[in-house]
Amino acid sequence: MASGPETEKLIVTFQEKAKKAAKDKTEVAKTQEGFEIKDSEDNILAKIENLDEVINRFDPITQGLDDRILTLNTPVSDAQTDLFNLYTGAEQVGCSTYVDDNTAVVDVRRDVVTLFDYDYTSTSYSGDDPFNESNFAMTTSNVGVATHTAITTVSIGTFFALTGAGAVCTSYGSSITAKNDEITAAQATRDAVTTPINELKAARSEYQLQRYGYHKTQVELDADITSANLIVQTLQNPDLAQFIRE
Repeated sequence: MASGPETEKLIVTFQEKAKKAAKDKTEVAKTQEGFEIKDSEDNILAKIENLDEVINRFDPITQGLDDRILTLNTPVSDAQTDLFNLYTGAEQVGCSTYVDDNTAVVDVRRDVVTLFDYDYTSTSYSGDDPFNESNFAMTTSNVGVATHTAITTVSIGTFFALTGAGAVCTSYGSSITAKNDEITAAQATRDAVTTPINELKAARSEYQLQRYGYHKTQVELDADITSANLIVQTLQNPDLAQFIRE
């Protein structure tokens, strides 16, 4: 049995829907790839740049600055290890001991260069939570990536504040003060680089978010095409024609 006029119209509706979605997907891909609009004399009137090419242009500077931060964090981390060793030595000779419940506790921490990233920066991500955040330690193999470079800290040891008297404890106290000053100075040198790198990553993330939007739209259009074609196939299924009431 052939389908009736209403069913035929419905088939056309979904055929057109699939056709439009396919056309829209092509336009989105074209925009993402970039193109130029020129006048009759071949002068460029407008230009939309390829998103991937723009994003990749950030690599030399973001990789270089991240690597610089990683390098500048080494003397910070080394000095923090020295501080830990000083407190350990002070503890062993009785300069860092518990006196009473008012005795201060010192938490010696190590700085870790950490990368914070959103899911939308991935070229393959098309999910519904693009601002889901993850973080991981920076290494020489992942410099330049992610949306933000930050310094996090981890505890490497806790000690009681120096309470002992005498020449030995005074010497430890002076060495600890000097080491803390050294750490502060090294951190300032390193941190001066974090502002420009994060300004650059923020600028790049705008293009990455735009790329995610294009990719998400293409995935949704693919789903629309698949769904519309499935409905057309269902409406044209001869085994179902007998159940159409027209």
